[in-house]
Amino acid sequence: MYLSAGHSGYLISEAASGGVSSYFLIAISQLAIKIFL
Repeated sequence: MYLSAGHSGYLISEAASGGVSSYFLIAISQLAIKIFL
């Protein structure tokens, strides 16, 4: 998946304004756990 810095920043701002930033944080943390463990 291709994500430029500007695009990822846009997604983060959209997620925060949409009130689903916590969902993305949980998903990213779970993905990191699966990768590192």
